[in-house]
Amino acid sequence: AARACYVCFLAVLMAWISKLNWFRYESGGVVSFNWHPLLLSVAFLVLMAEALIAYAVGEKTGGLTHADAKTLHAGLHLAAGVLILVGLTIIFVNHDQKGIPPLYSLHSWLGLSAAVLFLGQFLVGAYVYLLKAPRTLKQAVLPFHKYAGVVTFVLGVAAILTGLMEKQGFIKGADVYAPTMLMPNALAILAVLETTFIGFEIVNRYTEASLADAMGLLQGTSSGPSSAAP
Repeated sequence: AARACYVCFLAVLMAWISKLNWFRYESGGVVSFNWHPLLLSVAFLVLMAEALIAYAVGEKTGGLTHADAKTLHAGLHLAAGVLILVGLTIIFVNHDQKGIPPLYSLHSWLGLSAAVLFLGQFLVGAYVYLLKAPRTLKQAVLPFHKYAGVVTFVLGVAAILTGLMEKQGFIKGADVYAPTMLMPNALAILAVLETTFIGFEIVNRYTEASLADAMGLLQGTSSGPSSAAP
């Protein structure tokens, strides 16, 4: 269901961008703003979403080994990080070329917060889980890493939603029911639905893991999914 949402999101986003001058340079040779929403949407709603799904349910439903799920999780985040960096660079260049002050809106604050938290998460995750840190450190960091990952994703979605609202304000014309005004509403609903489905998968996975561990403790063992090596 989450994948269906982001596929529909990208289809509607591309249709919307096609009505907003596509990816052509703006007047005066200014780099196209439209790369920014596309790259950031793919980064958070596709790549980061798939990274969360891969680690949460990849072993159970995807037939992945724990090592493969962890590698896929890291690789998808690396790709997302590249798109986030490029997308942010484009919007700073676009605003500078048009003389627009940077970082004045709620959208920009949420987006930058998500990007900074993403970077911190990636660096911590790479050091602790890819560079063979001590098992005790992995176990200590894991709960915080999981929580911060979900928060980063939600912050990214919040930035996308506020960005859609902000763009609506910029393009608002006499016809408030024009396709260019209604498409962002559809995009927002799809983003919220995707977030809901991903949240359900994550909560369901870790609820099952907690129950398995609880049953293991009652039986004198701990064999649930959460006891697997981080």
